Amino acid sequence: ILGSATPSLESYSRGQKGVYDLYKLSKRINQFPLPKIELIDMAVEIRNKNYSLFSKAMKEKIQACLDCDEQVILLLNKRGYATYVRCLDCGEVIKCPHCDVTLTYHKVDHKLRCHYCEHQIEMPKICPHCSGEQLKLVGTGTQKVEEQLETNFKGAKVIRYDVDTTKQKDGHQKLLDQFARKEGNILLGTQMIAKGLDFENVTFVGVLNADISLNIPDFRANERTFQLLEQVSGRSGRGKKEGTVMIQTYNPEHFVLQCVKNHDYFSFYQEEMRTRRLAIYPPYVHLVSILIQGKDETVVDQCALQIKAYLQKQLEDMVILGPANSLVYRMQDIYRKRIMIKFTNSKLLYPVLEKMSDFYNKKGNKVNVVCDFNPYNQI
Repeated sequence: ILGSATPSLESYSRGQKGVYDLYKLSKRINQFPLPKIELIDMAVEIRNKNYSLFSKAMKEKIQACLDCDEQVILLLNKRGYATYVRCLDCGEVIKCPHCDVTLTYHKVDHKLRCHYCEHQIEMPKICPHCSGEQLKLVGTGTQKVEEQLETNFKGAKVIRYDVDTTKQKDGHQKLLDQFARKEGNILLGTQMIAKGLDFENVTFVGVLNADISLNIPDFRANERTFQLLEQVSGRSGRGKKEGTVMIQTYNPEHFVLQCVKNHDYFSFYQEEMRTRRLAIYPPYVHLVSILIQGKDETVVDQCALQIKAYLQKQLEDMVILGPANSLVYRMQDIYRKRIMIKFTNSKLLYPVLEKMSDFYNKKGNKVNVVCDFNPYNQI
């Protein structure tokens, strides 16, 4: 039994075709109405000289909820204090020496940390590239928002719910129990707070940066954004008090956000299916992602090209994309390339991939090859 307010396109299309039996619950179980959603255009806020993280309307709504002894959930799809550290003298960004990503500043312990391999260093006083002293924190994470909430809102008691605050044993449940006991009136979190939470006293949900997940180079970016925003919106108004939602965006006319505003999954499904059909992506085809990884960058490049040539020769009628660098090209000192195959008939594919995998994954080989069928994430 699969159950979701925001099913994947693959699952819903199978329901439409009769492959799955499809049953719809069009109303909440308690018959309470879905929350009203308002899209806030942050470009207008900037034109009006408001450079804050919070729009004027969201500030007023948060304070009104706190004044009425109601609770608020705020979604920020990041963690840490700032996204990265940039030197204003030379323009360099401080990166992880083991992964192809920037280090994130965490204010609690005054350290820069990699969110992929957990490498960490003390926050430097001078730039490691040019020895300049003009280091600037760029971007906004949950720690920084927590600080601003406690500073700018009267009576704010913030519970921050992210990977950093839930590391301890039973950390998740302890924080949620505190919020349920009203020891906090603002629950601030990353996407971990989007699903499953049921607090009757939450009457307002705010989303601070709706556009971030729309801009990820992944064909599922629209789907993931719709699911995240629709699910987190559903945390508001689950009790007798009516709920409201505000979503801050620089692109309020985007069809994904318009569908979220109207709680309209079917319109989103129809529009996204049209795009998937044109681009030939699931559910119209299946995908297999081939990850080629190793410590020697030159060897990884050579093997990726060899694998591409082999696949093209063996699978002439299939679409083979790549090789291309993974989204995170280097992770824990391992270089990573990807090849993507679009297919409809797996009978021809399995023996080819099995032969390739056996050849490259022999003991002592300098590369490792991993095949992932219908991958959901491709970092």
